[in-house]
Amino acid sequence: MGVFLSGSFWGGGYSVRSSFDLKAKTVKVESGQQIAQPAALSEARYAETFGLLVRVSREYEPMKQALIRTISRYCPESFSLLDIGAGRGIFIGDVLSELFRRPDLYGAYESNPDHFQALQAKSPELARQQSVWREAFTSETVLKPEWDVVLMSHSLYWMQPMGLHVQAALAGLKPGGVLVIFLQPPAGFYKLQLDFMDLMVCRDNGLNNHASSQELMAELKALNIDATEELLPGYLDFSDIWDDDRALLDMGCFILGGELREVPEWIQKKMVHHIQANTLQLDRFKLFNQPTSMVIVQKS
Repeated sequence: MGVFLSGSFWGGGYSVRSSFDLKAKTVKVESGQQIAQPAALSEARYAETFGLLVRVSREYEPMKQALIRTISRYCPESFSLLDIGAGRGIFIGDVLSELFRRPDLYGAYESNPDHFQALQAKSPELARQQSVWREAFTSETVLKPEWDVVLMSHSLYWMQPMGLHVQAALAGLKPGGVLVIFLQPPAGFYKLQLDFMDLMVCRDNGLNNHASSQELMAELKALNIDATEELLPGYLDFSDIWDDDRALLDMGCFILGGELREVPEWIQKKMVHHIQANTLQLDRFKLFNQPTSMVIVQKS
């Protein structure tokens, strides 16, 4: 399989013609050099690079306000909410604190044991009644139609094919209930991934960093599921790490899902350069465009 990686927006342009050997897991560049595909990030390194993302992300507030607006619109009175891939419950906790209402019933699926423990401790603050499950939500999960709102906040990256998981989630909605999905659009990280596609790594836990609303909307259309998409503004603030090549490289590790610290130095430099070339520089501010798509499906 041949792939052409390009980044012509760079000053002198950048192109690496490469082919990917699935059996040997190597990338062959134009010079004929064989480069080993990066190893998948370990759990510890994934947590470290994700922590860096959280530190620089400015996507949170638009997402929070969009969910508050959506719950207020579809659930003017009492409601129940199912949180699929709830993490530690921090996001929904912040939403509910500004909504000034708690659901009568809160449910959540969270398979990460550390996250589940924190979520279980937090859940009494979230609703009058709670049911949290330490298990992954799958396309085979059977839900009763008892929820007014089902939330999938940046959790579909672990759920492939996305459309079938959405279909399973929709089964849990009451008539008139609403499914709210937050997912990356085909912008920001997604565009960077296109230029380094051969170096992307699929982790054993099924994480697909390249999943976006573009693929999701196509899958939903094929399943005859009507959905609307809204683009929310968001960016990453690289101002404090702009001169830290190691931190920017770790951002690249998160984007591709692989350990770029192990690849040749010239590839590391290309990734750092690539990130910087896509960053808007406004005096001392270094802002990387990273919007979020909100996809809504209402059950008839």
